[in-house]
Amino acid sequence: MKNSFSKNIICFLLVLFSGSSFAIAGDESNGISLSAYVSDQIEGFPAISKEMMQNKLSEIVTQNGISNGMLGSRFIITPNITILSKDVLPGPPPMIAMNMTFTFYIGDGIEGRKFASRSISVKAVGTNETKAYNEGIKQIRVSDPELTALIEEGKKKIVEYYTTHCDAVIKNAQSAASLGNYGQAISDLTTIPDACKTCYDRGMTAAEPMYKKYIDQQCDVKLTEARAAWNAQQNGDGAAKAGAALAEIEPTAACYKEATALNKEITARMVELGNKQWEYKMKVVDAAADVAKARIAAYRDVYSAYYLSRRTVVVYNVRGWW
Repeated sequence: MKNSFSKNIICFLLVLFSGSSFAIAGDESNGISLSAYVSDQIEGFPAISKEMMQNKLSEIVTQNGISNGMLGSRFIITPNITILSKDVLPGPPPMIAMNMTFTFYIGDGIEGRKFASRSISVKAVGTNETKAYNEGIKQIRVSDPELTALIEEGKKKIVEYYTTHCDAVIKNAQSAASLGNYGQAISDLTTIPDACKTCYDRGMTAAEPMYKKYIDQQCDVKLTEARAAWNAQQNGDGAAKAGAALAEIEPTAACYKEATALNKEITARMVELGNKQWEYKMKVVDAAADVAKARIAAYRDVYSAYYLSRRTVVVYNVRGWW
C-alpha cells in the first residue's frame, strides 16, 4: 500500500534540478552539503570582492567532495579576513601590498554553532586595495591541505549533528507542516544526509505525507491564479497567464480534475478565437518513472523553491566565530 501511495504521488517527476548543487542519495558527498556564505561583518572587505569570495567558497566545497547547498540551509562555510600589514609601494603606478590571513569556518549558521576553522596566509599586491584583496582570493588553493582538513572535520560534525538531533529535526519538520509550512518541512527533511542512514530513512518516510499536502496546497494556489487570469481576460493574454499557472499543477494533486476542466474550457475558447495550437500542456503521470529517483527529484524541487524564495531574507548567526 505504501509503495503504491508513493508511486501515485511522485512518479511523474523525473526532471533533475539544475542550478546550485544538491546532495542526492548515493553521491560522493554522502548527501552532505554546505552553503557558501560571505558575512557583511568582515571588516573593510570591499563589496566588489564579495562575489569573488563567494565563488571561491563554492569551489572549495565542491572540489573537496561536498555538495554546494543553497543559501539559507543550515550548515555553512564562511570566511573572515585579517589584514596583518598594508604598505604602499612606489610606482609608477603605486601599488598596495597586503599581508592577509583568510580564516575559514564551518558551522551551524542557524544556531550559531562553530564546528571547525582553518587559516591560510597570503601576500597580495594590487593597484588598489580591492585588487589586492582579489589577488589574495586568487591565491587560495582549493586543494590546500588546511582546507581539506577543514572540510573533513566539518563533515564529521554535520553527521554527528543529525545522529544526535534526528528526533528534533523530524519533530520540528512535523511542527512546520502542521502550520502549513510544507516547503520548510520538506526542505529540512530532505537535507538530512544519507550518510546518517537511519535518520535519512526516517526523514524520507516523514516527508511523503507532507509532500502530498504540499502539492494539494500548491494546486489550490495555481488554480486560483489561473481562474483569476482567465476571468479577467478571456483572450490570448488571459489564456497565456492561466495556462502557465495550470502547467505547474501536479497530476496527483486534489484539484487536478478542476484544473483539467478549466484547461479544456480555455482550450475550447482559444479554438473559437482561431488558435488551434494550445501551447500550455498540463503535466501527466509517467507510469514508467523510477519511484525512488522521482521521489528525491520531487523533494529536491521543493527544497530549491523554498530556499530560492528566502534568499533575500537569510540572516546567519556567526557572532563570536571570529
